[in-house]
Amino acid sequence: MLQQQHPRDLALAEMHRLIERELGGREKLRVLEAGCGSISYLRFPPDTYLVGIDISEAQLRKNTYLDEKILGDIERHQLPAEEFDVVVCWNVFEHLPHPEQALSSFARAICPGGLVVLALPNALSVKGLVTKFTPFWFHVWVTRHLMGRKLAGTEGNGPFPTFMRFSIAPARLVETARQLGLAPVYSSLYEDHKQQTIRRKLGIDGARWRLLQRVVKLATLGRIETTRAQCVFVFQKPQESRP
Repeated sequence: MLQQQHPRDLALAEMHRLIERELGGREKLRVLEAGCGSISYLRFPPDTYLVGIDISEAQLRKNTYLDEKILGDIERHQLPAEEFDVVVCWNVFEHLPHPEQALSSFARAICPGGLVVLALPNALSVKGLVTKFTPFWFHVWVTRHLMGRKLAGTEGNGPFPTFMRFSIAPARLVETARQLGLAPVYSSLYEDHKQQTIRRKLGIDGARWRLLQRVVKLATLGRIETTRAQCVFVFQKPQESRP
């Protein structure tokens, strides 16, 4: 029996197809990994020039795939205009006090026809609200004891302090992107591995999980998500004729 692909893997596959379709004809892509950390979720052609920016020097030191590293805050660092074909920002916006500033910077930094790829928690989900309204020590405890990451909270190891502004809720994020001149070209909302692991360790599965979904839907009139706790968006800057 074939194992069903996880929604995140399906989203990654679709984003790779989208990048190839929209940017496959460009020579030597320039890609910015914003809040890059030490890993990358997307694959690019071997000749791609990869630039990474992160506020953590420890994370940058561990990153071995970048061609250029910038130690800086993605909300404040002045990125050059129309410099990148793709900006990737993966699970970073929830940690920013002013994520709309970072998105504005990305909109300025990508070339016409370029893509901004964002992955982030759904702020209007049970998981998002719990994360927003619980203290940081609780996030560390959950990551250590339920996710099994014993180094969680130590230098260079997540989780990191989280703001989870409501401005990154899906509908508001899309509206902000439109105001910045970016068009949404792909989106996916799904349950991430972390939530699945936590609820199964807590015994919230099967009938209990279905009951919780019904209760949350009725209590919030459908405004708060249970399953769709993770979001992926791709926005595109309109194509213009280059000089």
